[in-house]
Amino acid sequence: MQGIERRVHKRYKAREGTVAFLGEPLNIMGSVIDVSKGGLAFRYIANGKRPSESFELDILYSHEPVYIDRMPFRTVSDTEITGESGSKLFPLRRCGVQFGELTEVQKSQLEYLIENHTLA
Repeated sequence: MQGIERRVHKRYKAREGTVAFLGEPLNIMGSVIDVSKGGLAFRYIANGKRPSESFELDILYSHEPVYIDRMPFRTVSDTEITGESGSKLFPLRRCGVQFGELTEVQKSQLEYLIENHTLA
């Protein structure tokens, strides 16, 4: 039996150079895998630090000055990625987050990022 799709928003594959930053001071940095109006998934090196249950994150698209800061989120999944390069000392992990209540500016910036810097 297949799982039921619970996502409300369509996910778009992020272009290379899209990065998520968590924590202040910087706690975790990861490469964004996909993004939607409701959340995103990113991969990161597990160096003993893990995303908290509820926090804020920043998104940067490095090939154009697109920066969205202080986006509230909650972690919905955080699993080890098997079969990809990483070391036993610092395994790769995939984290899925759901955005909290975004400001109008954050919503606008997120829509711009999705429309202009994701793959179909």
